[in-house]
Amino acid sequence: MKRPFKQVYAFRRGFIKPIKVLSKTHSYYKYVNWLFPIGRAIYPAGFCRLPELATAMMHVVNYPYSKKVVEGKDILLAKEAGRHA
Repeated sequence: MKRPFKQVYAFRRGFIKPIKVLSKTHSYYKYVNWLFPIGRAIYPAGFCRLPELATAMMHVVNYPYSKKVVEGKDILLAKEAGRHA
């Protein structure tokens, strides 16, 4: 964040569920993906799907966000805003 870029954001997320078409993912995902719905129900700000994260990132780049460190709950808000923009 000390570099001379116009905008810099750090996305902090817990568990990111990959999409099925990805071939280069960690092998442990096939063992822990079944936990995703449970984790999302208990702690929604800590679990997201890869397309949700991508939507949030695109929204933050196109519509500058007030925070430079984007936490889980902020990612969910940006994702929803990006979907409606």
